[in-house]
Amino acid sequence: MWCQHWKEFSRLHARYEVEDVDYRLREYPSFPEEARSLICGAKSKRTGQPCKRRDISGSNGRCKFHGGASTGPTTKAGKRKSARNGKKGGRPRKNQSR
Repeated sequence: MWCQHWKEFSRLHARYEVEDVDYRLREYPSFPEEARSLICGAKSKRTGQPCKRRDISGSNGRCKFHGGASTGPTTKAGKRKSARNGKKGGRPRKNQSR
């Protein structure tokens, strides 16, 4: 139920982006009634208790805090951009001589 809803939502969203449909005219499937009571359920390392947040997001059914880490860029263009950003070395530092 949740996965089917998310797949349909993602399919429509991708189609609307390609066709450049105005966001006010987009129609998405309504959230399934059975999924409204779902909780994140991710297990806490410290207490061992499940997460009680109800604002699940993404295709994995977890909350925004337990959605998982990014796996990094996957396209060649993204990998080139990431490599180029890594060479910058961050923010320039001020001269520390006094």
